[in-house]
Amino acid sequence: MLIDLNRTFYQTFSQQFSATRQRLQPGVQSIFDHITGQEDILELGCGNGQLASEIFSRGHQGLYTGLDSNTDFLRIARENLPGGERIALVQ
Repeated sequence: MLIDLNRTFYQTFSQQFSATRQRLQPGVQSIFDHITGQEDILELGCGNGQLASEIFSRGHQGLYTGLDSNTDFLRIARENLPGGERIALVQ
């Protein structure tokens, strides 16, 4: 039931929710202290792709795979991320 409620919320409000998520939280930013830029990264619940956008703006060279159940979030991520073989977004 909680999963259905969560899914319904994000399907209904994904555009508005994404608009309020334009920066990384400090806890997420701490990942940059632990990666070199060569790793392959799997992000569960990638949302609008903010983490991917940040890592690639820092010159990340590894592969990135972002998973999310929300097609609207994945569409937004695809619109905002550079294309290329190193980025995969999966529902």
